[in-house]
Amino acid sequence: QTYRGTDPGSEQETKNVISILHGNHVLALVTHHTDGDLVLWPWGDTYADAPDNSFLEGVGRAMATYNGYKPEKSIGLYATTGTTDDYLYGTTGGYGYTFEHAGVAFHPPYASTVPAMYAKNREALIMLASLACLAPEQRPKQEFTPAAKAQLAKQDLKGALTHGIITGRTVNAKGKPVAGTLTITKTFDTLLWKRSEERRVGKE
Repeated sequence: QTYRGTDPGSEQETKNVISILHGNHVLALVTHHTDGDLVLWPWGDTYADAPDNSFLEGVGRAMATYNGYKPEKSIGLYATTGTTDDYLYGTTGGYGYTFEHAGVAFHPPYASTVPAMYAKNREALIMLASLACLAPEQRPKQEFTPAAKAQLAKQDLKGALTHGIITGRTVNAKGKPVAGTLTITKTFDTLLWKRSEERRVGKE
């Protein structure tokens, strides 16, 4: 719960998570914890707002209208470093959240707890996936509740996709459409890891 490792990414479990996050185009995620009724978003180590706080807070508060949890910035619970949601957002810009679910114990019985937690949070999870990952025309029909709409409006979020979408077609030299495979590579420094290539996790 509190062990941070000997250095960033030193533990195999951490390496596994990093591999998943950097090996896939992860636009949003929720890590599920117990116990407590909370919706948390970055940052966990500072009270300063993240660059995309309007989305993080707006959607976080909107999701909380569905599950009844208390929405707050992660550091409001206690200071943390290197959490999954902070790492995802800080290194890739993907939207990360933590849901703290209530339970009778730190590790409550699965059969009597997890299915009920899922049922309670299903609409909130669909909301996040829709707003963070899908263009408006691709989203499932989900009429947000008035309370959820109000929270989105407070942050001036009108439901538009915030991640870039690349559209177009592949053509030959004469401009005729052809089948093809496009590969896109992006290289960038991040707020958390300015020298990302020099200090890359797992680098020998």
